[in-house]
Amino acid sequence: MVNDDWLITEYDNERLWIKIRKKIAEKDTSFQKIQILDSFKNGKLLAVDGEVQSAQIDEYIYHEALVHPALIRHQNPRNALVLGAGEGASIRELLKHKSIECIVGIDIDEELIDLVKQHLPEWHQGAFEDKRFKLVITDALDYLGRHAGLYDVIISDLTDPGLNSPANQLYTKEFYDLVKVNLSGGGVMVIQSQAADPGSHWHHAVFNTLKSSFKNVLPYYIYLESFRSLWSFMLASDASFNKIDVDKVIDERGVEGLKFYDGTTHNWMFFSPPYVKQGFSKDIPVLTKSNVNEVVRRVIADDL
Repeated sequence: MVNDDWLITEYDNERLWIKIRKKIAEKDTSFQKIQILDSFKNGKLLAVDGEVQSAQIDEYIYHEALVHPALIRHQNPRNALVLGAGEGASIRELLKHKSIECIVGIDIDEELIDLVKQHLPEWHQGAFEDKRFKLVITDALDYLGRHAGLYDVIISDLTDPGLNSPANQLYTKEFYDLVKVNLSGGGVMVIQSQAADPGSHWHHAVFNTLKSSFKNVLPYYIYLESFRSLWSFMLASDASFNKIDVDKVIDERGVEGLKFYDGTTHNWMFFSPPYVKQGFSKDIPVLTKSNVNEVVRRVIADDL
């Protein structure tokens, strides 16, 4: 919520206060409350239901980390699906790879897209208008259930889970099985999998769930100042994750304009802190349609 000049976000027994310079736009859509704000420290902010989703200070770190490791892992990525087209920044990063011929972006909230197009050009940089991009306004689960698009790369940047949230179904084995049906041979999925802070086990549950659907799963991590957390991502594929020369691939594909991601960064992102590794040995259930709400409740209660 915005209280006078502050965006106040509540997390269990804590509150995060962010000093706001001005409100740029605010709207209650059919799905969520959208706020675009200008903050003193983090620049522009996109907040959804009172929580920061993206900040100008480090959105490029998030989106470069989300997109490029998956594309680098694929030998010749041509077709991509973005679940959660949101700010358009994932599309922006995909378009840096000249091999990309077609991107389908899925989002359920057209009003959010309209606000982003108008007020966050720093994020999308015109990517929504690129002739290689097609926007589909629909539910991600419904889209995957009706299509077998055989995409080379699928990027899942979806709404965070919550108590009895419909978004919880987008983190289940049934959902990942649908993703797998929509991947081409050698295809790669990448998902943002929440904070990897001490005592947090949601990303461990996501790891176990992905492992039940895919042969190979690789977690990796970055620190995000705007989230005040070590943030986790995961690559998933039935293809092997062989050692690659990231800088060589970037050069060969003519990828330009990167401010965070390179070969050195790629390598250190895939090192897990010991406390994170210990969590992978815990007996955390695979997320399914029938148990996901209960697991989310237990995660919030720190009962895993």
